[in-house]
Amino acid sequence: MTRIAGVGKPRASKGVENMLRRLQYLDSDRMEVYERETATLGVVWSKSEEELVHKMRESGYVSDTSAKGHFVRVEMKNGNLTFLRDEIGVVPLYYGKTADGSLCFASEVKALLPITNEINELSPASYFDGERIRNYGTIELKQPVDWGVEEIAMELRDAIVDSVESNIRDKSSVGAWLTGDLNSSIISSIAGKYAEDLRTFSIGFKESDLDVTQRVAKLIKSNHSELLISQDELAEVIPEVIYHLESFDVPLVRASLVNFLVAREAAKEVDNLLLSDGANELFGGYRYIESMNHEAIANEIVNLTGKLHNTTLQRIDRCMAAYGLTPLLVFLTPNVVKLALRIPARYKVYKGKSKWILREAMRDFLPDEVLMQTKSRNIQAIVGKEIVNLIETSISDRMFKNEKKLPNGWTMKTKEELFYYRIFVEQFGELENLSWMARTKETSRGEKM
Repeated sequence: MTRIAGVGKPRASKGVENMLRRLQYLDSDRMEVYERETATLGVVWSKSEEELVHKMRESGYVSDTSAKGHFVRVEMKNGNLTFLRDEIGVVPLYYGKTADGSLCFASEVKALLPITNEINELSPASYFDGERIRNYGTIELKQPVDWGVEEIAMELRDAIVDSVESNIRDKSSVGAWLTGDLNSSIISSIAGKYAEDLRTFSIGFKESDLDVTQRVAKLIKSNHSELLISQDELAEVIPEVIYHLESFDVPLVRASLVNFLVAREAAKEVDNLLLSDGANELFGGYRYIESMNHEAIANEIVNLTGKLHNTTLQRIDRCMAAYGLTPLLVFLTPNVVKLALRIPARYKVYKGKSKWILREAMRDFLPDEVLMQTKSRNIQAIVGKEIVNLIETSISDRMFKNEKKLPNGWTMKTKEELFYYRIFVEQFGELENLSWMARTKETSRGEKM
C-alpha cells in the first residue's frame, strides 16, 4: 500500500518529508521525495509496491493505488498540480492551502494539520485541474439489463470471478477475511480455486462465533487462522483506531476495531487481503431493505453505495494502511459495480430473500447450506455491546451535558461519541474545522444478511 503527500511549490523537500513521516507507520516503510519545477511530491510505500513506485519515479507522478480501478493520482500538468480520484472513492485524498497560498495534499488529514487549517476532501469521481474541480461520474441507476435470470446470474458470476482473478494475479502473498457472511464466503471460495496458498482469517469473541467460518475454511481447504478477542483488547486499541481513522463517529469506530485487529493479524502472514465489502450495498444485503418496494430498494442501493467512501471504505483504508496491507475489494471493482447497478432490484430482493441474484450466480462455488444462509453475525452490534457499558460508566450525565457541544457547533449524540471525541482531541487538538470529517446520521443501518 502507498501513501502520498506534497506541496505545490519547489524546494520543499524537508516539509514534505515531515508530512510523509506522519504516514509512515511501519519500520519497513520506504519514503521518497521528488523535486519538480513547480512542486514537491512524496510517497511512502510498503515492500509489496516496489514496482508501482518505480513507475512513479520514472514518470514523475505520485499515486496511492489499492487495486485496478481504485486509486488517487497526483501529477504536474502545465505547471499545476492535478488530482484524480477513483469513482467509488476507495482511496482517499485531502487538500488545502498553506499560509503562503501553496496548494498541499495528503492521503490522510494528519499529514496536513501541521501546515494548514483549511482541509477539504476530494470527492470520488473528481478531477482537479489546478483551477477547478470537475466531477466525471456519479453513482446512479444505469439502464437495466433486459436479460433472463440465467444470463444475469452467469454474467455476474463471470464478473466476480474475473475480479478475484485479476486481484490475485501475480500476487504471491494473498489472504482473505472470512467474516461468516455470504459475501466473504463467496470471495474466499473463488480465491481458493486460483490462489496457490490462500490464507483466511476470522475473528470472534468466543469459539462458537466462528462455526460458519470454520466450515467454509474447511470446504475450500484454506490455511485458516482464528483470532479470539476480549473486551479488554477492544478497549486497548480504541486510541490507535481513532488516530488512524481521524474520526470519532461511533459506527465507524466500532466497525473499525475489528478491522484493525484483523489487519494486525493478517499482516503477519500476507501483504494483500481480499475483502467482500460493498456487496451488501450493491445487492440489498440489509434486513430493513427487504420490506421496501423495488423502486425504493434501487434508490437505497444508490444512496448506500454513494456513501461508501466516508463509511466502509474509510474504515478499510485506514485499518489496512496501519499495517501496510493492500485491500483487494472484489465487489467494488469497476466492472462488478457497473453490472450490479444495471441488475433490476426485483432480482436483488426476491420473495423476501436478500441478495437473491448473488446467491443464484454462485451456485457452482458453494453448497446450498452456505448460499442460503439468511443471517450472519452483525459484528458491529456485538462490538457495541462489549464496549458500550465500559464507556457509558466513564462519563457522568453532568459531564456529558457540559461537554456535548463542540466548538464547531456539532452536538455529541451519546456518551460513547463524547468518549471517542476526547481521544480525538488528545491526538489532534480541538479543531474548529471538521467539515472534512463525515458523521453517520443513524446509529445503525440495520442487520446485514
